[in-house]
Amino acid sequence: MNKPLMALCLLLVATAALWFALDPDASSPAAGPSPVQPAQPAPVAATHSVGNSPDAVAAAPATQTNSAPATDNNASDKTQPSFEERLSAMQQRRPNRTYDEADVRAAVQRDSAWSNETPDNLDELPLESEALNDGRQIITFDPLKLETLMPGDQVNVSIDETGEQYTVNINRIEQHDYNSVSWYGEINGNDGQTYQVSFTQGETLTVGGLSTPDGNYQLQAHGDAGWIASSASLFKVQEGQTDAIVPGELDH
Repeated sequence: MNKPLMALCLLLVATAALWFALDPDASSPAAGPSPVQPAQPAPVAATHSVGNSPDAVAAAPATQTNSAPATDNNASDKTQPSFEERLSAMQQRRPNRTYDEADVRAAVQRDSAWSNETPDNLDELPLESEALNDGRQIITFDPLKLETLMPGDQVNVSIDETGEQYTVNINRIEQHDYNSVSWYGEINGNDGQTYQVSFTQGETLTVGGLSTPDGNYQLQAHGDAGWIASSASLFKVQEGQTDAIVPGELDH
């Protein structure tokens, strides 16, 4: 081999050996993995684990929010007031009235708001003899039964004109400033529709409005003597007058 060329080769090998010996970065074992470091997944993996799809995180609270009302509703449906709670609520609505516990217990057990029997005190109804025979249904009303009703209760009402008995679901009670209390409820018709019902009771007078699948009806009772008539027939009197009493007129 050409001596000058061999000398040049030896010089290059010696120079390379000297460079590796003096440069610590070049000889460090970390020099190999260094290109991989930028792709280290730790920070990305942590973020992904916490978020793990932002949609999934948002969906979890939504599911809890939806399930909470369902639990409350079920509890409300299943929880009925005890007799003591019912009596206490009645007394709170009527602080100046005294209830006989045995009478209240008996009223709670009755399932209808009135019967079709002719009341003994029929003469107490403020109706002319003509009105007593105009087709309205005369009833024996049960004012104590109405007083016992609480939200969640059911009470049956029957109307001769339709030949039907309806179940009213009581859902709200409101106490008024003029010494009267209103019970609001609804009838679930076989047609899939909901029909609104309300009763307002003062000291002795009760008025009500019933929307049913078969028409609208008005109720009025003085004590336990009362009547029911279709709204259409009541408003056929002269000059649009009616003998029905609206709740705001209850003063006794």
